[in-house]
Amino acid sequence: MKRRAQSKTSVASSTDFFSLSDKPSLGRRRALLAAKLKRQVQSTTSFDSSTGSYTYTDATSLRKTPITFSPSPEFMKTAKAKLKLIALYEDHKCLWNQRNKDFFNFELKDRIWDAIADEMKADSPSGFWKHMIHKLRYKVEMERIQEQGAKFSGESPQPKLFYSDKLLFLNHMFDREGGKPPREIVCL
Repeated sequence: MKRRAQSKTSVASSTDFFSLSDKPSLGRRRALLAAKLKRQVQSTTSFDSSTGSYTYTDATSLRKTPITFSPSPEFMKTAKAKLKLIALYEDHKCLWNQRNKDFFNFELKDRIWDAIADEMKADSPSGFWKHMIHKLRYKVEMERIQEQGAKFSGESPQPKLFYSDKLLFLNHMFDREGGKPPREIVCL
């Protein structure tokens, strides 16, 4: 009796279930990127500069109307709010440490950002807090570049941001070669 070789007709992916005959395997990296892009299409956070409010819409949500979140300028200027956001961000290593096993687990990261948003202010979109942490990181990185420029030119450095010491856990992000401190810029 001859047995026919049975071929696999379907493969489970981290993004969805598909047949091998339908589309070729994307590989893990491309599948994760495709899943991330699909989520970005389904949910959006937009900023209205005239009103200073953020609008969050999610196609997968049961809500019919978008959530509008208007943070008060006083709330975001307080040191307490910025330090709390930095502390929450530091507690969740999968958000910033590329060597963490869950760094590419986008569903987990989305849940963590939602929890951070709820902790910071109820019914606030997570996209707003992501934007805030990126702004804080950018300002600290620019401060480091300005310090290096001041050392080179012999000028006195600008006063430090009060939260720059709290973001020292990100030092490895500024120098990708490992546990070395960030290198100084050398101009010839």
